[in-house]
Amino acid sequence: MLERRVKIHDNNQIEIKYGYKISKHKKKTQYNIESYFFIPESLGINRQTYTKEIFYKDIQGHLRLKTPTFLLDQIIDGDDSPIYHLKESIAELVKKNDRETKESFEYNIKTICSIIKSSLRDNIKFLKRNRKKDINILIDDFINNIDNILLQFRKLLNLINRPTISEKSITIYKLGDEFISHNIEYYCIKVLKILESLGNDRIKIADNRLKELIQDELNYRIKNNFHPMPGKEKDNEALVFKRGVLKKYISSALFLDTNWKPEGKILEQLLIGFAAGLSMVFATLIAFYAQEKYGNLTLPFFSFLVVGYIFKDRIKELTRLYLVGKIMKFSFDHNVGIFSDKNEKIGKYRDGVNFIKEISLPFEIKQMRKKEFITQVDNKWMGEKVILYRKQVILFSKKLKKVFNNSHIEGINDIVRFNISRFLNKMDNPYKKIYLIDDKKRKEINADRVYHINMITKITKNEKFFYNRYRIVLTSKGIKRIEKIE
Repeated sequence: MLERRVKIHDNNQIEIKYGYKISKHKKKTQYNIESYFFIPESLGINRQTYTKEIFYKDIQGHLRLKTPTFLLDQIIDGDDSPIYHLKESIAELVKKNDRETKESFEYNIKTICSIIKSSLRDNIKFLKRNRKKDINILIDDFINNIDNILLQFRKLLNLINRPTISEKSITIYKLGDEFISHNIEYYCIKVLKILESLGNDRIKIADNRLKELIQDELNYRIKNNFHPMPGKEKDNEALVFKRGVLKKYISSALFLDTNWKPEGKILEQLLIGFAAGLSMVFATLIAFYAQEKYGNLTLPFFSFLVVGYIFKDRIKELTRLYLVGKIMKFSFDHNVGIFSDKNEKIGKYRDGVNFIKEISLPFEIKQMRKKEFITQVDNKWMGEKVILYRKQVILFSKKLKKVFNNSHIEGINDIVRFNISRFLNKMDNPYKKIYLIDDKKRKEINADRVYHINMITKITKNEKFFYNRYRIVLTSKGIKRIEKIE
């Protein structure tokens, strides 16, 4: 099953996240994704104003390995735990301080930090779902697990802080330590918010323990010169900047490289050549006919040659437009290889985009797009434009596990950000004044003027189909909200 999430990234960007899980017992895992965007005609988005080149400028994506899943207590327990692998990596670094060993150590630091962050996030979700149960016991477990992780991770400094270990490797460890500290503080504050929503005396002990843990981490960062620190009397831009740098650095271990190249150009040239050949056949037949009937160097023969040339040119162009339009819309625009940091190919994807007519939509997509009455009225005269963005993803399952030498690798995440700022150009003002009577007095208030873009996704894996529909609500200021339509 493919995991997916659609959310607002910022005012002008939609973030779509797909999680491609690999099949354990197959060499290859394939996903086909079709995303249909239904755009009101009034926004002026069509083939002429919104070309493929513009679409690909507005869409940005990156691929990364799915963070291996561990419970908090599993991070430090067992011979297959992340902390065990990190200890082994440090022991190897002490014995053999070469480039490959250093890179392996850095990768393990980044990986365990990513796992801790992911596990903290999953634990918060668990607490939210179970907050009406014995929350004190759950938070006790949460804090105890954090204490154990910090104890085991910070003990490793004694192993790595040796004369034979380079300053860079020690700095990498400290960057990981600081990253973990920031994330523990962040997620503990999220737990405090959960406790505040309960609003009773049962949570006082848990509340105090969390605040102590947050303060301990602040003191730890001060003691170890992990600056800057948050403050009320400053804008904290340096702190936000540093947290952003740490996040990018740690997550870089999971990012994958891509090798992009265009697809379909050879087919397009063949179709253009076929159109030229067909037009030449017509022109030659006209010439043969005129020569046979009227002979050489006659006025009718000359007239037929001129007519043949005119129609030859038009037949070539019309045939080219028809064939390229009909056949190329089923081909892909790009073929992209997916590579590990060691330049090993672990998969590929192909993508393509086209405007399609509503009448050409598959039956099940038409059924899902059944418009509400008011939407039918809105689109009755002007209609909608439909953009279809297709993606075919193939992962080499066994090779992926072999390259990363990690049995916990489950697949990759595909994070796509779609910028809709060009869709806002022809929108009216974001507010419209409306009037109402309140206490026998007329009042004037602002109402939001919104536009709807509907998105339907069809996902195919192993001949199984999964559908989702979303409504993206926009104003001329940007994205207001995204609704999932059941």
